[in-house]
Amino acid sequence: MAKQMTMLKAWRSRCSLIAILAVLYCATTDRANAQIVVLGSYNNTSSGAVQLNPGALANYASTVVPLINPCTTQSGYKGSGCVWPVNSKQWPDPQFSFTVAAPYNTTTYTVEWQMVVKYTDDGKYANSVTVGSTTLPGNQTFSPTFNAQAYGGSAEVQAYVTNARCTFKATGKLTFYIWGSNQDPTIQLKPTVAQYSTSTFGTSIWFLTYLLAQESGGLQFKTKNGHPVWGSPDGIGVSQVDRKVSASYFTVEDPYWNFEVNVKDGLLVLNSKRQNTSAVCSTTTGDVTTACTGTAYNFWDREVYQACSSTTGGSKTPMRSGGIGTEYCNVNIPTPTYPAGSPSIALHCSAAMTWNTSSPLGHWQDFDWIQLYNGAPCGYFLAWSTSSRSWVFKTGACVKGTKTFPNYIVAVCNHTPAY
Repeated sequence: MAKQMTMLKAWRSRCSLIAILAVLYCATTDRANAQIVVLGSYNNTSSGAVQLNPGALANYASTVVPLINPCTTQSGYKGSGCVWPVNSKQWPDPQFSFTVAAPYNTTTYTVEWQMVVKYTDDGKYANSVTVGSTTLPGNQTFSPTFNAQAYGGSAEVQAYVTNARCTFKATGKLTFYIWGSNQDPTIQLKPTVAQYSTSTFGTSIWFLTYLLAQESGGLQFKTKNGHPVWGSPDGIGVSQVDRKVSASYFTVEDPYWNFEVNVKDGLLVLNSKRQNTSAVCSTTTGDVTTACTGTAYNFWDREVYQACSSTTGGSKTPMRSGGIGTEYCNVNIPTPTYPAGSPSIALHCSAAMTWNTSSPLGHWQDFDWIQLYNGAPCGYFLAWSTSSRSWVFKTGACVKGTKTFPNYIVAVCNHTPAY
């Protein structure tokens, strides 16, 4: 019995020594190697893999800026040779790859990965997108994939490393920025606008290339730094979709980074300002309601009705040659005549300076539609005056409070087209 007790004590002593040595080993190893180095790269279609942490430094803030660019080449923040939607290895799937450096890049360790991208626009609205998160053995690569949600801004990749045997826990991170490069105006923007114009309106809209040019120059990103184009009070991107007004479009942040989504949302906003099919704006009671002043074609019908009613022998019965925006009457009412000496709008808009009762597209009422997109502080461009019994144009700038607003129609009609 005494011999057995002696052997048991010796066994326990050896086990305790092994445990102590293991703890000392783990503690020494962990203290010596507690700096987790996250290595990263992304695919640049013109130069291959670009290193995000070339010096293999812990908690590195990279100065490398991947450009969001849906094109195969990059030059001055504008792409050429573009296709859209993207092909493999193009943004918005630039094939990011991340690993942890030795000694943690073995199966001894487990890594919890997460990539989060944050952006705050000039209007101080903040967005945060988790691009990817997963748990992998230390020897495997973390490659978050594009999941139909575009992203940009300040990126942080975090690696939370553990070792169950040593109860080792440490975190490393790599930060960098993702900014944007503009789409090709002819190969990408023009067909995208045509596609969404047809799906939204059922036809092409003649003034879109001038309106988008006035809003943003046709650019999704600033050419000087690749940040999303921003305009007060909170317009974003090529269509200047206003987040304060149209917050629902920003449930995901695509309007910041995806020009296609931005164009689509902008045309939906424009469409919402064209007409309200439930409003009756060509009757004695309807022509004074606010519903008839909130959308352009309804407003036009109201104005034509008032012109009809105030013209000798005019009709008191609503008549339309088609849908909303085709109001007319049984007498010849005055035709709008743009005032002589006013700022010219003929450069791009002369074709719309006509009277057409059969179609609401491409004549005077489209000016009110354009005005409503981003010129509403000045009121409608063209309206009927019941007192003077004539058409009245707003040809100059207007002042609201302390702000002066330039004439939006003049600006749009004289702007270099976006494509």
